[in-house]
Amino acid sequence: MILSVFSAVLLAFGTQQSGEPFTVAAANAAVATDHVDRVREQVKAGLRQLAATFPGLPSSPIHLLVHADASSLPDYARAGHHDEAPGLALLSRHEIHILWREMLQSAHSDLHDVVVHELTHVLLQQYAAPNGGALPRWFHEGLAQTLAGDTYLGDSEESLIWRATGHRLLPFDELVTDFPHGEAEVRLAYAQSQSYVSWLVREFGVNRVLAVVKDLDGDRTFLQSMVRVLGRPTVVLQDSWLDYLMNRSGARFRTLLSECFSLSLVLALPLLALALIRRLATDRRARDRMEQQERLEQQTAPPPPAEHRDAGARPPDGENDAPPSAPSW
Repeated sequence: MILSVFSAVLLAFGTQQSGEPFTVAAANAAVATDHVDRVREQVKAGLRQLAATFPGLPSSPIHLLVHADASSLPDYARAGHHDEAPGLALLSRHEIHILWREMLQSAHSDLHDVVVHELTHVLLQQYAAPNGGALPRWFHEGLAQTLAGDTYLGDSEESLIWRATGHRLLPFDELVTDFPHGEAEVRLAYAQSQSYVSWLVREFGVNRVLAVVKDLDGDRTFLQSMVRVLGRPTVVLQDSWLDYLMNRSGARFRTLLSECFSLSLVLALPLLALALIRRLATDRRARDRMEQQERLEQQTAPPPPAEHRDAGARPPDGENDAPPSAPSW
C-alpha cells in the first residue's frame, strides 16, 4: 500500500511538473495503468471542450483519482456518492473520483461524459468563487449534465411526464443542499435538474445563465440572482419550463408512442392466441382427413391374387365368397 501511494504521488508530481493544471493517479494498485492514461487523455479533451464556457479555469489544480470500483473510495468521499454513479467531485478539495466498474456498467455515459460531468462541477465551483456555496445542487447537476450531454443515471424527460401530470415533481427547494438517496427519487432529481437547466440554457444562452452565478455577492441567494439577471420571477421560469416539457419538448409524444407500442403488444396477445388456435385446428382437420383417406383406401383395396396364396392349403368353405375383412386399428 505504501508503494502504491508513493507511486501515485510520483505520478501526480510528474503531471503537475509537466505544466498540466491537473493530476491523475490510480487510487490503488488494482487500477490498470492503461485506465489512468485513458482518464488523463479525457481530462485534456474535457478541459478543451469546457474552455469557452469557463475561460481561464481551472484556477487551482484539479486532482483526479481512478478507482477500480466504489469499494476503494475514501471515507470522506463515501457520503457524497450515490449508488451506480460512475464518479463524484469533492468541490472544496478540487478533487474528482472516477469509478471504473460503475462507469463501464452505465448504459448512458461513457468515460468522456463522466469526466466532463465531474470537471464541470469543479470548474463551476471555481467560477463562482468565493460564492460557490450559494449554488444549489440542482443547478450544479443540471449544468453538469447539460454540458456533458448525458443523463447521469439514465432517466430522461419522458420519465418526468407522468410526474408532472400528477403534480408529483420534486420541489426545487428540496434539492438545494443534497439529492434524495432512494433509487427512484435520485433518478428523478437528476432528470428534473437536467431538464430545467438545459431549458434555461436554450432559452437564455449559457453565458447569461452563468451571469447569474457571477451576480452572487454573498448577500443575494441564487434565486434572487436569477430574477435580477434573467428578468423573470422564479415561479414564471418554472411554469415556462413545465409548459415546454409538457407541450413543446416532444417528451409527451414520445411517452405516448412508447405506451401505445406497449399497449399494442398487450392487445396483440389475444389475436396471436386466436391465430394459434385456428392454426392448430386447421392442422388437426388436415390430419383427420389424411387418416380417413388412408382408412378408405385400405377398405376398398382388392384382395391379393390367388397365386400368392398357399397352394397346399384349402380355404374353408365359403371363404372365397366372403368379402375381405376390414383392417384393424
